[in-house]
Amino acid sequence: MPGDSQDLALGPPARPPRFSLIVATVERVAALDRLFASLAAQHERDFEVIVVDQNADERLAPLLARYAGTLDVRHLRAPRGLSRARNAGLAVARGAIVAFPDDDCRYARDTLARVAGFLVAHADVDGVTGRVDADPGERAPARFARRPHRLDRRSVYLGGMSCVVFLRAALCARVGGFDVALGLGARSPWAAAEETDYLARAVAQGAHLRYEPAIVVDHPGTRGALAAAQVAKGGAYARAFGFVMRRNGAPRTLWIALLARALGGACIALAAGRGDLARYHAAVVRGRWRGWREGAGHAVDDASPATIVTARKSAG
Repeated sequence: MPGDSQDLALGPPARPPRFSLIVATVERVAALDRLFASLAAQHERDFEVIVVDQNADERLAPLLARYAGTLDVRHLRAPRGLSRARNAGLAVARGAIVAFPDDDCRYARDTLARVAGFLVAHADVDGVTGRVDADPGERAPARFARRPHRLDRRSVYLGGMSCVVFLRAALCARVGGFDVALGLGARSPWAAAEETDYLARAVAQGAHLRYEPAIVVDHPGTRGALAAAQVAKGGAYARAFGFVMRRNGAPRTLWIALLARALGGACIALAAGRGDLARYHAAVVRGRWRGWREGAGHAVDDASPATIVTARKSAG
């Protein structure tokens, strides 16, 4: 497996870009191509794309070469682990605003323009999140509020997926890195919720974060009956979510409300004859319960703010 060394497809820009888009990727080429196409169509053009490649081969080489004249792509190598990959990207990011698009999401043409306009108009805001839409006929991967609001110690847990999180670089320097014990590829049982943990830590430090539903990113959803693997995945993600909630001091009333909602969803699904959906909600209940119990007494395991800042200066 390649190490952490940099492999730049293009040299760094003459001046820092407005956005740094950190894309951790493994085992996907066609989906990454669709993301790149959506980035090439952005109205806002002042951004760099930091591809953190966790493949053991050169499968991305033709794709990166094809977009070399269209996008400012920086190609890094990193061991597997989503949080590790994002920390590698943070260490070299040059933009004033940092984002973490999934390798299978797609930005709307005005996504970056909307974010830039919002943060220019709200200089006191440290970051903004938005909502995720799925393709027609698919169920979105999460529920999102209809109205804009500030993220606080309660609403932050329902405040956004990683692909639609946009943070000022100064906030990232204060918060530090993602917890490498969380997220896909982590050497732990908590293979999700790394972005929720990051936002909760930011709010705990006094960050002013906003949720704005007008900012939209497309992400694959689910279609038809849920397979056993999807049910198991939902339970695993819920376990990580419960763990992050407990560790960051989420209100117990919120955790209970989310448990009740999942339990109610299971009952409604059973009444509708959707055994697959009932099993999914039941797995979520078990996962959130287990994760909440596991989160007691755990500390954050992340890269310190000083590590991120030092690495960024050395790469600049």
